[in-house]
Formats: sequence, structure tokens, C-alpha cells
Amino acid sequence: MWVTAKIKKNCSEIFKRDLNRIDKHVTFYEPRFSLKSKIKGKWVSYSKPLLDGYIFCKLEKLKNKIDLGKYLYTRGLKYFLDGNKIDQTEIDNFILKCKKFEDENGFIKNIFFKSIIKNKGKFLSGPFKNLVFRIIEKRNKKIKISFGNYTITVDENSNNFYQPA
Repeated sequence: MWVTAKIKKNCSEIFKRDLNRIDKHVTFYEPRFSLKSKIKGKWVSYSKPLLDGYIFCKLEKLKNKIDLGKYLYTRGLKYFLDGNKIDQTEIDNFILKCKKFEDENGFIKNIFFKSIIKNKGKFLSGPFKNLVFRIIEKRNKKIKISFGNYTITVDENSNNFYQPA
């Protein structure tokens, strides 16, 4: 069964290691995406988790919520989300969608974000970092957006990653 764990900041590896000690048959899925930023005049690549602070854990031996008790004191864990049993289909679908949009290095491609955006977004990198914009039109491989009094077109292959806002 898949469970969703809320992890303490910067404790992902500690959590994975300790949970592996408790259950050798655990599978983890933590979708990540890659970013490029200009720091002190140099372009630097780094990755960020898609669901900051959350990780999916597949625990084969887990049958119900009561069995989850033996995992509650794992180092790095804040808590497990409720509803894991009834949400298995949604969790599986989300993980499959993420994996469908992964590149050869296992990072989520930019197109993933564009596939779920409705009408607003926020840039995660580039000159417009943290800027919230409105999507006017999606056509071919270009997206026409507006913010303030400005309207621009962003290429789908641009390094300016964004997320739904």
C-alpha cells in the first residue's frame, strides 16, 4: 500500500534509511525537477522535490491504519497523511503521471507543469522568478502570458520553469 509521509526539512535521506531498517521491502518515490539559476554570474543546476516535504512510500506489508503505528517514530518523519487506503488509485495515477514526464535522469520535465496548469502560474527560475502571471493562450509550443501591463510569449522549451499558482 502507498502512504504519503510528511518529512522534516532536510531529513529525506535519514527518513529513507531508517524506514529501510524497519521494513526492507519499502519502495520510495519522491518526484524531483531540475532547475538552472544564475548565481554570481555562473549558471548552476540543482534539483528540487516536486512535493516539497512529502514522499511516497510503498509498504508491502501494510494492510491497515493500525499497522502504520510501527512506522510512526521513524527519524525524520513528521506524520503520515490520512486516507491512504481509500486514495490508492489517485496516488498510483499521480505517480504514473509523474513517471510519464520524467527525463532520462529521473527529473520531471517542464512539460509536466504545463500539462496541469489551468490559468495562472508562477515562475520558479529565470529573470521573472516568483512572479505570478495569468495564462492568456496556449498554442503549439508557446504560451502567451500576462502580468501587470505586460504580455509576453514563453517558449515551452524555455529554462524559465513555472508551476500552477
